[in-house]
Amino acid sequence: MKCKVCGQEYPSEYYFNEEGVCKECSKEFHPDESESFTCSDCGADVSIDDKVCPKCGADLSEIEEEGQPPSSHVETKYPALRIIAGILKALAILIGIAAIIGLLYGLSQLDKGYLAKASGIRAIISSLATGITVLILLAFSEIIKLFIDLEGNSRKQISILNQILDKKQNI
Repeated sequence: MKCKVCGQEYPSEYYFNEEGVCKECSKEFHPDESESFTCSDCGADVSIDDKVCPKCGADLSEIEEEGQPPSSHVETKYPALRIIAGILKALAILIGIAAIIGLLYGLSQLDKGYLAKASGIRAIISSLATGITVLILLAFSEIIKLFIDLEGNSRKQISILNQILDKKQNI
């Protein structure tokens, strides 16, 4: 891809902030705009020049060369997946609590008459089946988190590879 302003050839779209304009030329057009990112510890907007988060005091001294946020502060592209994973985990916890209550109820019915005993056995079996459901929901929640981590790590790798390519082209 070629920059419309400086005419330099770049290997991919990751070298462009705007369509057809490379990052360096884009900085010349918008010198007043300071780059910023969100602090992953507290969610505050932090200037790329800050070394410490003004709200929570988190150490931001690992800012990379190209104005990237520190590796621990990279945002994901899929915040809805994080919310869904949290909902699944909360649902699993609520169902788990209900299963424990059902199990306790079933155990309390075992020493009573025949009909109560059958009801207690059903409650115990239901609680065991619900426990398996809880494990499945927790597994799905963790799988979603795994996919989010994979996406974030892939983006970090692309950023690092682009920086390496930049340095090789400048040599």
